[in-house]
Parts: sequence; structure tokens; C-alpha cells
Amino acid sequence: MSTPDELDFFFRSTISLISIIDPLGAIPLLLSLTRSRGAVEMKQIARTTTIACAVALICFALAGSAILDFFHISVPAFRASGGILILLMAVQMMQGGDARRAKQSTAEQAEAAEKENIAVVPLAIPLLVGPGAMSTAVLLSREAATMHLKVMLLGAIIVTISVTWISLRTSDLLRRVLGETGIRIASRIMGLILAAIAVQFIADGMREMFPGLMNTHTS
Repeated sequence: MSTPDELDFFFRSTISLISIIDPLGAIPLLLSLTRSRGAVEMKQIARTTTIACAVALICFALAGSAILDFFHISVPAFRASGGILILLMAVQMMQGGDARRAKQSTAEQAEAAEKENIAVVPLAIPLLVGPGAMSTAVLLSREAATMHLKVMLLGAIIVTISVTWISLRTSDLLRRVLGETGIRIASRIMGLILAAIAVQFIADGMREMFPGLMNTHTS
């Protein structure tokens, strides 16, 4: 049976991953890149993109500790730097200027659409699982110190991937129901949640790197 701390980690991990991946925010570019694709091919693209996202997240979640140890990066330093990166992405999301979509020119979109398999690049990586998602997975993997927490993290990834697949699979329906305005509103809400999570990452990292500052302040 899961403890309250384990459930808290599960829900926090799920919210963090869904917010940083932002599957709703990826719908406009997805539809733009697949405008000429048929229904059957759209299903295949959604499935392949979801599998690629799952593999990327699981790899970073499982190998997160090894990556940090190899480069001799401390957990607090990575937590703070990852929080800064995530915060920048959250600000872009709240401003409606998500770099994943706004910085792509028409020529770049046309070039991507001509690729045989756009499901992996650019849809899965870096559109959905970009540097922010990778950083989040690594940070969460370092928090999962016990086997139960690792299982919770895996469960959070499964839930995140399921939400992503549903969004991709029903992207055309979602766009008709929500409209461009609804999608932008949902993306901004996710950005706000993500900003709060990022600030917490930064605060935790700074507290661990400079414990003397906290002791001086409290005294």
C-alpha cells in the first residue's frame, strides 16, 4: 500500500511531466505538419510519437543518476539549473510564445512535413520531450531514492504518456471543440503550474547549495 509521501510524489511527478510536455500546446503544430496526412497515417503518427516519448522519458528517468555522476554534476546544481530552464519555458508558455511553435518558419515546417517519419523528429523530440522534459525526468529520478518511489515515477510517466497519446489521437477533435483560443488558454494554465514547479526546484537547489544562507536568515 502506498504511503501519503509516495502518492504525493506520484501526483507531483505526473503534474510536472504533463505540464512540461504540454500535449495540448503541441496540437496546432501537429496539425500543421500533418495537414495532408490521412486518418490512418495520423493514427500511426500518434502511436509512433507516443512510443518515442515514452522511450525518451524512461531512459532519462532510469539513467538520470548515471548522467549526473558521469559529468560530476551535483544534484542541487542540476536542480537549480533545471528549474531555471523550466521557468524560462513556462514564461514562454504563459506569454503564448512557446519556442516550439513560434520560432518555426513556414519553410521549416514544410521541410519537416516532407520527412518520411515526422513522428520521432520533430514531434516527439524536441517538440514534446525537449530539454525541459529531460531535465524534469532527471530531477525526479534523483528524488526517487526507494524502489516504491521509482515505481511511482514509472506510473507517472505511464499516465503522462497516456494523456499525450489521447491528445495526439484526438487532436483534430480537440481543436474543433476547444478552438485556438481554448488551446492557448489551456497552454497558459499549464505554464503557470509549470512556473510554480520551476521556482520550487530553484529554491530547493539553492537551499541545498547554500545552507548557510538559510540558517542565517532563520536565526
